[in-house]
Amino acid sequence: PHQGKYHYDGHRKCNISLNPAESIRLGGICPGCGRQLTLGVLNRVEELALRPEGYAPENRHGFTSIIPLPDILSEIFDVGPKTKKVTEAYKRATEFLGPELKILTEQSIEEIEGAGIPLLAEAVKRMREGKILIEPGYDGEFGKVNIFSRQEKQRLKGEKTFAFALSEDPPETRAKSVAEKKPAFEQKRKKSLEPVPKNRNADVLEGLNPDQQRAVESASRAIIIQAGPGTGKTRTLTARIAYLISEKRIDPGAILALTFTNKAARELEKRIQKYQPGSQTPVTALTFHAFCLRLLKEYKGFDTVLADDDLRISLVREALGGKGKRGEVHAADQFISLCKQNLLGTEDDLEKVAGRDGQEGFRQIYKNYRLLCKERNTADFEDLIFLTMGMLGGDEKILSAVRSRYGYVFIDEYQDLNFGQYELIKLLSKDSHIVVIGDPDQSIYGFRGSDNIYFKRFELDFPGCEKIILTQNYRSAQAILDASFQVICKSSEKDEKIRIFSDIGTTKKLIIKETASEEAEAAAVGKMIESLVGGTSFLSMDSRKAEFDNPKEYSFSDFAVLFRTRKQSEAFVSAFEIAGIPFQTADKDNMLKMEGIAQLISLCRSLTQKRGAIGEIPLQAGLSPEPMQSLKNEIRFLDNEAGLRRLSEKAGLNEIMGKNDRTRQAFERLVSQSRLHPDLKSFLDSLTLDQDADILEYDVEKVSLLTLHAAKGLEFPVVFVAGCEQGLIPFARDGEHIEDMEEERRLFYVAMTRAMDILCLTYAKKRRIYGRSFKRQRSLFIEDIEKRLTRLEKSSARMPELKKPEQLELF
Repeated sequence: PHQGKYHYDGHRKCNISLNPAESIRLGGICPGCGRQLTLGVLNRVEELALRPEGYAPENRHGFTSIIPLPDILSEIFDVGPKTKKVTEAYKRATEFLGPELKILTEQSIEEIEGAGIPLLAEAVKRMREGKILIEPGYDGEFGKVNIFSRQEKQRLKGEKTFAFALSEDPPETRAKSVAEKKPAFEQKRKKSLEPVPKNRNADVLEGLNPDQQRAVESASRAIIIQAGPGTGKTRTLTARIAYLISEKRIDPGAILALTFTNKAARELEKRIQKYQPGSQTPVTALTFHAFCLRLLKEYKGFDTVLADDDLRISLVREALGGKGKRGEVHAADQFISLCKQNLLGTEDDLEKVAGRDGQEGFRQIYKNYRLLCKERNTADFEDLIFLTMGMLGGDEKILSAVRSRYGYVFIDEYQDLNFGQYELIKLLSKDSHIVVIGDPDQSIYGFRGSDNIYFKRFELDFPGCEKIILTQNYRSAQAILDASFQVICKSSEKDEKIRIFSDIGTTKKLIIKETASEEAEAAAVGKMIESLVGGTSFLSMDSRKAEFDNPKEYSFSDFAVLFRTRKQSEAFVSAFEIAGIPFQTADKDNMLKMEGIAQLISLCRSLTQKRGAIGEIPLQAGLSPEPMQSLKNEIRFLDNEAGLRRLSEKAGLNEIMGKNDRTRQAFERLVSQSRLHPDLKSFLDSLTLDQDADILEYDVEKVSLLTLHAAKGLEFPVVFVAGCEQGLIPFARDGEHIEDMEEERRLFYVAMTRAMDILCLTYAKKRRIYGRSFKRQRSLFIEDIEKRLTRLEKSSARMPELKKPEQLELF
């Protein structure tokens, strides 16, 4: 029963698992965050119990706890219990030793050793003696019954671990009592004061391959690392930083690491933190825009409101005189963003972005927009780098101070730089050590000004730099790498393509699935997911119909469905809801526009702005200025979580958000994010800076629905790339004209290389676009893959429709 996911009481987010007796003593309150615990099944047993725990009647029959042999073998080999490896070992054990029950309960340990299966005898011995590790399930987390810890297993096998040293600490045991669990703020404080272990210098290099080790130990002042997908980019970057801190005794405060997503920044910070002495300034690991925002606040007292997408668009429309059509507003918005990305002011030559004939007309729109932002005390996302460059370029003292602070600069995903970011890096790193890492074949953000030319010219910008190429892949099966390499090699770009290799052979062929329509496509994907997780409905669990061999056991979080446009997600959302497949979407805009959430964010912005709300969404309560001031005073001394809950209650939004599970979950996600920030304005700024991938939850059992762009930097055991059709992949906005074929090819390459074990490319023969049904042609990118690497399947699968319950008649 301990393996059930609601056995003990606990709080998954706080990593707290409690025996019901302890949670009852605490009044059902989590000692980590102070909120209500999720109660497990055993809590009710505790309430109803008339006898103390451990009481045994005199006439009670004895019992023995055993672990099924496939589960023991699964733990020994670190694979699923239904895999081929376990099946073969099970067959060998039973043929050599006899029936399973006899092996587990009667066979001598010496006889079991004779079967020649490593650790089996020791495992059975420990099981019989009751020396097993039980972590009861709690708050949706399945319980675990283990015989060995990972370290014990490696020691007993005589194997040396190749795990990355930065995450090599033995896992902490979940809290079993209140005394072992400190409040969250105390844990954080204690962790930051831990000294660097004396023996950790050698650990930094453990498990690195020769190319990675060369990058970590290099004495060059300028290093460029070309790292293909899955080659340990983040691992190498963090190992280099850890090496500087622990081996070269570089002050962590002198290190600046810039990334493109908050997720990547947090991952860097988390890994590096173990190597930072608590008394020193921490490494600065931020996104480009968050770093610029910090500089503006520090040196200019920047307290301007950061405009979200809706507010920015409303200001652009106003700059057009309030009469612009949707297409005109979009074009003007793109123009203004490109100007800032290229560091062009209203008086500069705008021909580069607007053309010779159109620049004067756009110049006036740009001026109007800048004036409106100034009047409303507002800045947009692109302003952050634009204003920072103006500040650094116009004040030598500030520039000198920033340069002297950061003597070591690291840039992640260097191929995605735009002109403004490129100039910022050149300005900051003039006298610094610099390490950049990336892959020009994964440059996919041309629509926001990115250009992989800056990666290619690094050797010209930093003469004498050292170039290191990483080719060992640790993520994907070789068949996936072979197919993706064939796609990227057909690029018309003249630079040499670097082939990457892996030792993973879990997949022999990619699956190409043809379906009748977008609905059939979603149904087919849902059916394949059901097959790989063992079924979500009684029908699928009973029939066990699978369309392909199932080499492993997967959970819902192991799956991702990728598509080119957000519109494509609708069919999958509908199909998965009908099939009961849990899912999450990486769509920040959609989440923030949900009814109830949008009003709450608008109210928060109103309370943090100095001159009233802009683009405010009408509130349920119709709050006037007086109640608004009263609310502001009321939440002034509350933390962000309590403040958001109070605002939601006062504005009458709880009822709205309570109508829909997805809205309610989105609200709780916002509340959770708010805890990471000191005040409401900082929280709102972070929402503006977040990318789609930043809102994904990584500790939930849900299938991820993502655009190809949002999937960058992520990996999943099973990946479906949907809509592999001309007009979608590669994308043609008007259905015919492809704006940048090479970037579309790189985008498909990125999508393919997100997959670890299984990659399935799907397409529909017909698709409904703007209300009309069109025949579709399979993507030309699929034709670039050799047939020996693929298996074509045709499907007309349809998800079963939910039948309404019927009242049976009595007669």
